[in-house]
Amino acid sequence: MSNLHDDPAAVSPAGDGPPAGPLHLRSRVGIAALAAGVAAGLLGWLLGEPIHARFAPPKFVNTASSTGGFLDPAEVYKLDMAKQRAQIRDACLVFGAFGAALGMAMGLAGGWARGTGRASAWKGPVLGLALGGIAAAAATAIALPIYYRVHNPDTNDLAVGLMLQVAISAAVGAAGGTAFGVGHGRRDVVARAAMGGLLGACAGAMAYELLGAIAFPLDETSNPISLTSRTRLLGRLAVATLASAGLAWGVLDRRAESDPIPGALAHSS
Repeated sequence: MSNLHDDPAAVSPAGDGPPAGPLHLRSRVGIAALAAGVAAGLLGWLLGEPIHARFAPPKFVNTASSTGGFLDPAEVYKLDMAKQRAQIRDACLVFGAFGAALGMAMGLAGGWARGTGRASAWKGPVLGLALGGIAAAAATAIALPIYYRVHNPDTNDLAVGLMLQVAISAAVGAAGGTAFGVGHGRRDVVARAAMGGLLGACAGAMAYELLGAIAFPLDETSNPISLTSRTRLLGRLAVATLASAGLAWGVLDRRAESDPIPGALAHSS
C-alpha cells in the first residue's frame, strides 16, 4: 500500500476534484490562501471605510457651555464616556466587517484548495462569514474598554495599541483559519489552520504597528482605528495576508504533508 508521497497520481474521493499529490496540494493551498487573504484585506477595508466615524462624535470634547462658562468634571466625564461608547460601536462594526470578509474568503479558499465539488462546499464560507464577524466584533467589544482604561492619549503608547491590535487580529485570524479548514473538508486540518491563522494574524498586527509608527508617525496607528485611509488599508492587508500565510503554513507542515488525503488509500495499491 502506498501513501501520498509514493503515489503522485493518488486522487481524492469522487467528486472532490483533480489529483492531489504533495506538490499539487502545496500549490493549491498556498495560492488559494494568499489570494483570498489579499482579496479579504481589500474587501474588509472597502466595507469598513463607509462605517468608520459614522457613530463616533468629534475627537475633542467641547468643554464650553452655552452660557460661556465651562462644564464641570462630571459633565466632561459623561461626554467622554458617550464618546467611548460610540467609538466602540464604530470599531465593532469595522472589525466585524473585516472578520466576516476574511472568514468568507478563507472558507471559499479552503474549498478551492481541496478541489471540492461536494454539496457541503458552502459550509466553509457560510461559517466563516458568521464566525469571523462575530469573533471580531466580540473581541473588539471586550478589548476596547480595557484599552480605554489603560491608554494615555497624551503619550500615544505603542505597546497598548499593539496589544489591542493583536487581540482583535488573533480572533479574526483564528476564525479565518477555522473557515479554511471547514471548507477544505478535513477535520485534522481545522485545528492547524486555525492556529496558523491566529499566529499569522498576530504577526500581521505587529508588522502593521511597527511599520505604521515608522512610516506614518502622524497617522496614530496605535489607535483602535487609525486616522487615515491608507493606514487602515495597510492594517487590513497586513493582518489578512499574514493570516493566510500562517494558515497555509499550518496546513502544509511536515505532519500535514505526510498524512494521506482521505480516500487516497482506497485508490492506491
